[in-house]
Amino acid sequence: MKLYERDYSILNEGAIIEWNRVKESEKNGTRFGRINKFSEYSKAARHYSSLFANNYLDIEELKDEKYIRGSCK
Repeated sequence: MKLYERDYSILNEGAIIEWNRVKESEKNGTRFGRINKFSEYSKAARHYSSLFANNYLDIEELKDEKYIRGSCK
């Protein structure tokens, strides 16, 4: 059973390019640590990086109360 129509276990080329761009921008120029830019990743990249990509509840969508209320009707 899937929660979404799209298969998030596979990224298209555009999503891979965007993922790499954000991943590179997370590096802060020091030897230790990185800047967390999780919310800047595309929806597809956030789903893809989870263990169960097609059943992932996206925290960015869960923050949007209007989206949740509209989809639960």
